[in-house]
Amino acid sequence: MTALKNEIKRGTLRYHINTIYTLLRKDEYLMRLLYYKPESSELEDSLEIKHILDNDDYWNIVDERIMTTTKSSEIEKEELCRLYIYPGRRRSDFNSYVVADQEIVIDVLVHDSYSSDLRTEWIADRLNELIALERITGFGKVEFAAANQRDAPTRYDRYQLVYTIKDGKK
Repeated sequence: MTALKNEIKRGTLRYHINTIYTLLRKDEYLMRLLYYKPESSELEDSLEIKHILDNDDYWNIVDERIMTTTKSSEIEKEELCRLYIYPGRRRSDFNSYVVADQEIVIDVLVHDSYSSDLRTEWIADRLNELIALERITGFGKVEFAAANQRDAPTRYDRYQLVYTIKDGKK
């Protein structure tokens, strides 16, 4: 039996999720959208002067705002924007005996107190800028597959984005 290593093996589902998680948590603009409440319906100006990545509370903010799970327990008691990143369906690519299509799902949950500036749409647009048609993980580019409104906890909007990557079948 092989001892567990601290590194995540390339090409695994853990690797793909972690790669996207790392990309998102390192994006200053996205972190600002997730953290700062609107000061008006034109928030873009106020986002320019506030920084997250060099904030002493950076890891607390990341842990609160980006999660690699599907569960939204206790979120109704808080007012925040949060991302949930998790694997979706995995299907065989019938054009290849070695490649599978793996979905990566990102749920965007936005509290009503953030919605005056179309925050849900703004975050979804930023996610697409960062992920869609980029060579981030898997074979080739990450494909945008779908986006849908979903049921959300009370006082929240939930928008689900689905991306597809090519991955090995084994």
